[in-house]
Amino acid sequence: FKNPHRFSGVFPSLNMAVKRREQVLQDYKRLQSKVEKYEEKEKTGPILTKLHQAREELRPVKDDFEAKNKQLLEEMPKFYSSRTDYFKPSFESLIRAQ
Repeated sequence: FKNPHRFSGVFPSLNMAVKRREQVLQDYKRLQSKVEKYEEKEKTGPILTKLHQAREELRPVKDDFEAKNKQLLEEMPKFYSSRTDYFKPSFESLIRAQ
């Protein structure tokens, strides 16, 4: 199976984990962009306060993304290596039926 999205549809829990990671990634990118915007501005009191707040808001989202990403990086190879075990009985039945 070359298309992982097709195969992951058979396993909804993995598909949900991928979707959650993508959602957290979008939040992470949005907040990182906000931090970068404040870093580029002139360093006045209000801007430094907003920069600090943005960094504080970014930290847990970054940690969450890194945790979800690490989990998927560990689980995906196991998932793909098990695909043959999952489909092998179906292929054997198909061959015997012919």
